[in-house]
Amino acid sequence: MGLYDEIVNEVQRRTGPCAVGRWMGNQTPDDYDQLEIAFGDPSIATTAIHRVMKRHGFAHGWNTVSRHRLKGCACGDR
Repeated sequence: MGLYDEIVNEVQRRTGPCAVGRWMGNQTPDDYDQLEIAFGDPSIATTAIHRVMKRHGFAHGWNTVSRHRLKGCACGDR
């Protein structure tokens, strides 16, 4: 098996949403939609999103939020 095959297998092992996706799933539909808009807005820093999420009970770090925003988490290309 080559590196490409190993990478494909790694991507296919993703199961369920990441910590951000799970947390967002527990928010109101309006808050969920607003978070999606913020994630898609390049003028909003990931740090700002993370600070607000922490104020509302998100218990994970900036890297987790950044990975979700860049679609490199278990949620994949949502």
